[in-house]
Amino acid sequence: MAFTFTVEDGTQVSGANSYVAVATADDYFTIDPNFTATWTAYSTAQKQYYLAWASRLLDQKTRWEGTRYTTTQSLRWPRQGVKDRDGNLIAVTTIPLQLHEAVMEIGRAHV
Repeated sequence: MAFTFTVEDGTQVSGANSYVAVATADDYFTIDPNFTATWTAYSTAQKQYYLAWASRLLDQKTRWEGTRYTTTQSLRWPRQGVKDRDGNLIAVTTIPLQLHEAVMEIGRAHV
């Protein structure tokens, strides 16, 4: 089975396997003086594998608050009934910034 990289953007994307797009990770790691050279040396396919793997790991190991928005979505986000640190409800069409950052940091830790 061929690997197809598909990013969840908050709209319950069919077949999604990552919470983070490669371009987002590229931007994120650009300002990291200890990792930018390593990250930019990877091919797009390698970056996709790391981001999809980190997304899967988070979904397997994390007990998320709230409930999945639909029963047919591929990943465990988007979710409903989740509040941010300030007690505000996170919109069901949102993948929180903190989730993006967690995916990228886990990907980096296992490169």
